[in-house]
Amino acid sequence: MKEFSDNQKPLVDAVSKLTHEERMELMAVMWIGRDFDGSFEDALAYAHERSDEGDVGYITDKTLGLSAYLRTGREKVGA
Repeated sequence: MKEFSDNQKPLVDAVSKLTHEERMELMAVMWIGRDFDGSFEDALAYAHERSDEGDVGYITDKTLGLSAYLRTGREKVGA
C-alpha cells in the first residue's frame, strides 16, 4: 500500500470515500483537463480499462495540478 504524506491525507480521505464509479468519472474529467484526445465517454472507458488498487494514489499524486486539470476538464465537458 502506498504511503501518503500528512498534507495529502485530507485529499486521500476524500478520494477514498468516492465510489469506484465516482473515481472513474473523476479520472476521466482529470484526463480531459490534461488534453486527453477523445470524449468524456472515451476517457471514462480508458479509466475503467486502467483501474486498479492504485487509483486513489494515482489521483492524489496529481495534487499540484489537480485543481487546474479538474477545472479545465469540467469546462471542456460542459459541466
